[in-house]
Amino acid sequence: MPKPFRPYAALAALVPLVVIAASVACSSKDEIEPTDVLPAGDGGTQGADVSTTPKDDASDAEVVQTAPFHVIGRVDRRDATGPRFSWSGTTIKAKFKGTGVTVQLRDNGSMAGGSNMFDVSIDGAAPKAIPVFPQQESYELAKDLPLGEHEVVLVKRTEPIFGVVQLLGITPTGGELVPSPVPTGRRIEMIGDSITCGYGVLGIEPCNFSHETESEPSAWGALAAKELGATRTIIGYSGIGVLRDGGGDKNDQMPARYDRALADDSSSAWDHASAPHPDVVVVNLGTNDFATGDPGVAFQTAYLAFLSDLRAKHPNAYIVVATSPMLTDTFPADEARRTKSIAALKAIVAARQAGDGGAPDAKIGLLELDEQVASDQYGCDYHPSTQTQQKMATKLVAFVKQAVGW
Repeated sequence: MPKPFRPYAALAALVPLVVIAASVACSSKDEIEPTDVLPAGDGGTQGADVSTTPKDDASDAEVVQTAPFHVIGRVDRRDATGPRFSWSGTTIKAKFKGTGVTVQLRDNGSMAGGSNMFDVSIDGAAPKAIPVFPQQESYELAKDLPLGEHEVVLVKRTEPIFGVVQLLGITPTGGELVPSPVPTGRRIEMIGDSITCGYGVLGIEPCNFSHETESEPSAWGALAAKELGATRTIIGYSGIGVLRDGGGDKNDQMPARYDRALADDSSSAWDHASAPHPDVVVVNLGTNDFATGDPGVAFQTAYLAFLSDLRAKHPNAYIVVATSPMLTDTFPADEARRTKSIAALKAIVAARQAGDGGAPDAKIGLLELDEQVASDQYGCDYHPSTQTQQKMATKLVAFVKQAVGW
């Protein structure tokens, strides 16, 4: 029998988080922003340099926006030096001509004993992991490439507890950045806790959680989005819930963090209205709410309020409410945490569908994920393994295809 997971305790054993204080109050801009140009080798930002190309001919009013680089995910743009970001899964894409490319990143180093990690892929090759450090700002991502046009993709593997990263510049070797189309098409937003962040997914229990064992690209949201051909945004934070975290604290839970561009900065407001809206929103919360026992009716009240807020912000999105693969009835044997949590989520979804207190919501459904099993192994602190994450992704893909028609 596996021991109970303790994500909150595991995180508390690390150093306290550093909250980034902002001196200027303003809203963040679009989730995919086509207007920033970072000159090669320069940390400055030039604004509003967007070229457009007719899609068909000069008489066609529809145009395709292009930009020298793309940041996919939530960013804070209050510092003109460059966009800052903290949520895992944030992706930087750029095309360039030349034989290599270097990126300038500034890490605030808020988590001692751990570094933000990125997956780096050149021309679609298998990604390689690189750590970033507060004392270093320049990272050579590729060299000695054939002279020509290439694409670089960086994905933030680690979650906000490892701190904020700022993009200062992208410098091709022997060439220049090449404008490329702004990403469009299907969008999926994943809202969750450590499970969605890929906490410990690269480790095999027993193991200690670290920046090296966390990988959002190996988690179910990233896997499902790839299969569905969708652009993903990850709003995930280990240890938290809808009502309370794994230690019982009710402050700064997901409903509060959801409105932030930077997860730990309450002054970093996210502009939901002007950002691209997701087509599908997946909510996987409740593991930490039930981690110390049944939270009672207050959990349902908080969850319903959060869903109402999501619906108001994303009126056309299909909302998927997913159960936890980590909660079990076997430990503690007399608390039936899995059964109670599933019953609560079923009641919550049914209430939304019936329109309790408002109009019936037809674009919401419950995805019941299987409980993780020992035969699939466990990640660090008994979190989902790569096998379990893949099974979760497979279920999500099938659910979304049926619900949305993708």
